[in-house]
Amino acid sequence: MVVTHRETGEQICVGLEVQALPSIRPKMEAVEAIGADFVVGPLVHPRYERGVSEPDVCSDAPKIERNDPFTRSDMELSSSEWSSGFIGKISPWIRCDSSNRRLSLMSEAALMQEIAFAKHLGLRAVLTPPINRGCSGANFARALLSSLSLHPGMNIWVRVPLESSVAGNPDDSDVSYSREEGTSDVWGDWNRLSTLCDGHPSLGIALELPANLPKHALERWNGEPVC
Repeated sequence: MVVTHRETGEQICVGLEVQALPSIRPKMEAVEAIGADFVVGPLVHPRYERGVSEPDVCSDAPKIERNDPFTRSDMELSSSEWSSGFIGKISPWIRCDSSNRRLSLMSEAALMQEIAFAKHLGLRAVLTPPINRGCSGANFARALLSSLSLHPGMNIWVRVPLESSVAGNPDDSDVSYSREEGTSDVWGDWNRLSTLCDGHPSLGIALELPANLPKHALERWNGEPVC
């Protein structure tokens, strides 16, 4: 699907995000049939919420022994299809800055494991969950920067919802918030994360736009690496 920016004349790629992906091949064919360029789908099945056992990834992470596979086979698509037609979504349960140490350690380990698998597949980018509000974001930034250093060429897009609600899971007990706090500065959260990651060129933003986007809401994002 060829979409042209009305002001710059640049061509824009259009993808389709899916919440569940039991079988990737039929979905890829369906997306191609409607003229979209790529699929944005989960890398890991939601039941595979776990830490990893490799000590060099996160030595303090709680170990969860499982005999089932980590995720789908890397043979389901060709190398070119993985690289050009699929963007991997990081598991939504991951909260690296949780006040619960066990969840925080598991999240860091799982995040790095999933990014490493995306690099193995040759994906051009992965999409992370939103930044958790009400925290410094230091652990999340450290895990992202470590992954970017370990896997050169891998692009990481951070989901940033532009809305009046909290950017993250409102059911997360680790984040205290109110409706008034929900309108706080999401740009400030992104700017802090970007600063902690030294403005890494492979770290970008995936803006999530609401139906009732406030006037001039996008102006301050003009200088940011929006994907």
